[in-house]
Amino acid sequence: MERPDIVATRIVWMEPLEGTARDLLDAAGPQTERTSKVEDAEAFLKSIIQPGEKKLQTCVEAEANANGISKATLRRAKQAAKIKSAKLRETCWWERE
Repeated sequence: MERPDIVATRIVWMEPLEGTARDLLDAAGPQTERTSKVEDAEAFLKSIIQPGEKKLQTCVEAEANANGISKATLRRAKQAAKIKSAKLRETCWWERE
């Protein structure tokens, strides 16, 4: 019985592939250079905090979390990105040199 009101997708499997994941990726062609999580987090920090700019630490951490960056990775990247912490009353700020 045909049902034109139902839209479906199907998968057509080809032959199985032999080899490790690395072998298969290498056979597919050149891969882009991989970066570490800290390097990715450093680039993230530099993109959201411009030189001389200050941002609330809580806002930076929330945005990093939304982008899949852990607090530990963010702390390591903060040092590499030359971002300093400052506390004004009870508020913590991050400032990029």
